[in-house]
Amino acid sequence: MSSAVKQIHSNTVLHVGMVINVIYPDNDRSITQVAHEYDVAITNMDRENGLNVSVYRNCRMSDRFAAPNNSEVATLVPGVPDGKGGYKQGSIVVLECLGGNSDAGMAVIVGGLFNSVVASYKESDGQVYEFLFNGLRQKINKDGEWIIEFNSYIDVEGKKANEKAAGTALSIDKDGKFKLTDNEGQAIMLDRVGKTATWTNGADSITIDKGNKKIAMVSSGEMSQSSQKAMSMDSSDALNVSSKQDTSVKSGANLNMESTGSFQSKSSGKMSNQSSGDWTVTAGGNVMIQGGAMAQLQAAITMLGAGSVPAAGVGISTCLGLGNLGLPVVSTILVGSSTVFIGT
Repeated sequence: MSSAVKQIHSNTVLHVGMVINVIYPDNDRSITQVAHEYDVAITNMDRENGLNVSVYRNCRMSDRFAAPNNSEVATLVPGVPDGKGGYKQGSIVVLECLGGNSDAGMAVIVGGLFNSVVASYKESDGQVYEFLFNGLRQKINKDGEWIIEFNSYIDVEGKKANEKAAGTALSIDKDGKFKLTDNEGQAIMLDRVGKTATWTNGADSITIDKGNKKIAMVSSGEMSQSSQKAMSMDSSDALNVSSKQDTSVKSGANLNMESTGSFQSKSSGKMSNQSSGDWTVTAGGNVMIQGGAMAQLQAAITMLGAGSVPAAGVGISTCLGLGNLGLPVVSTILVGSSTVFIGT
């Protein structure tokens, strides 16, 4: 084998370098036309040539699945010139030449070196896993708790592109509690220990309590319910409706109120019952209308009982009676009842 062939196939060491260019599959420079390829700058040191930078072209990423129907794609970050002949702020990778051949397309990126400005852990953190890509962070801590956190895009210096958008997080703690939160105090929580499901924004909330079999709704402002079809409210126990301000019940058609027990209406102020049609008051027992002052019954024709005999009015009605001699006498009524007044 000639020395030239030996040199081509003698590149068998692992190299550490920085990605300086991304070649996308639709780029004319792409060899595979399918996968992302990278140019990687490698710093070499030898006795004859000293320190020099070599660029390995069209390097491919290794794939842990390596199957036509299973794959993992993640683009690496290209570095920028540092003004000193090198590069900075790029992905630091480890590559190897297939068969020792360093021709374009033969180098494979087999891994990378830790290069993060974000992640930092202590011995007390124990066994952890963290995934961070374009600001989306996924963490699993030593207790197996799982957290996904949105931060918007995070640059190579650790700065968030949109601080206001950052903060939405999804988590499951060691007790199996599920929580979805944002940076505005809104949250959806499933508490397996407390057996509750809660949807809240801090001041307002809906809580379904499985353990105590109850639902609680709290609003710091207005609350409304609307339905395009029938709506029902049913309770097998007591039902209480309370308001510290005006309360209105309105129907565009018939309104029915029914009780199989006692029915009571009470007002500490004025009470008015009004109907544009007939109004009927029916009781299976006694009926009493009582007023602390005057009680008045008024209509165009007022009837007491089922009879049709007109009631007498003072000064305008006459009556037939017996005089002192025992003879029939027609008289005008002068004095009426002091408690019942009849007028037109």
